[in-house]
Amino acid sequence: MPGKRMRLTIGDVFQLPLDLSRVGYGQIVGRYERSAYYFAIFEQPHEHSEQPELAEIVRGRIALFALSLDALLYHGGWEIVGNASAPEIEWPMYKEAVAPDVFETVDHTGSIRRPATPEEAASLPYRSVVAPIRLQNAFRALHGAAEWNEAYDNLRYR
Repeated sequence: MPGKRMRLTIGDVFQLPLDLSRVGYGQIVGRYERSAYYFAIFEQPHEHSEQPELAEIVRGRIALFALSLDALLYHGGWEIVGNASAPEIEWPMYKEAVAPDVFETVDHTGSIRRPATPEEAASLPYRSVVAPIRLQNAFRALHGAAEWNEAYDNLRYR
């Protein structure tokens, strides 16, 4: 019989592996619809043996930011270490096509929308969901534990 689904909440702080001696931390800072989450990955790595305070972690600079899924949390690749108030986030705006060559701007929740200007239609990204392993790989590459791939560029937080 399958186990009970993990209950994730905004503010959950998690640990992700970097290399044999270091880890990083991330936080669920938002949710989109029923099964996608906005993850902020903090820049500062920590030694595996360190136990930084949650408040210290979430005061850190955000290096990576993406809409992703819970697979690595659910399957134990990332471990929830606590819950803390999420930092202020500069939320992205997206474009959505509503008809051929007709776009709307939409906020990160998908609920606030309006017609897009031609400039917005040309410059705003479409909302996309990335695999959590891509965030982990980008974090590892950011700290020299893997090679940087230009596909990670759009994961950088402003």
